[in-house]
Amino acid sequence: MVNRIKQSGNETAYLVEFTVDQKNEIQNLPIYPHVAKGSLCLVIENCTVYILNGDNRWVLLEGSNSNNNVLNKEIDRIEVSDDNHLIFYFTDGTTQDCGEININIEKDSLQWDFF
Repeated sequence: MVNRIKQSGNETAYLVEFTVDQKNEIQNLPIYPHVAKGSLCLVIENCTVYILNGDNRWVLLEGSNSNNNVLNKEIDRIEVSDDNHLIFYFTDGTTQDCGEININIEKDSLQWDFF
């Protein structure tokens, strides 16, 4: 079962977090333009995290199945740095740089491209 567990506070939410019970359910997740690239999905059965990448594919977030994985951390905030990198800030004070992105905002449209 796919569940949306978090969304931004904006009127139209794009960057979201999901949970699924099993890895094979990832194929049921929405993709851009329904959710922003950079959205996350926690797979409960194997304790991994997937991220919607610039190719509009849900891919395993590097290191998400290790002792230092993001599952053991609570996300404090997500920001885009001055050099256009998507940065996850965790409540334990650590960060994860998810790479360079390009954000294009037009009326009724939001597009994120990962490089």
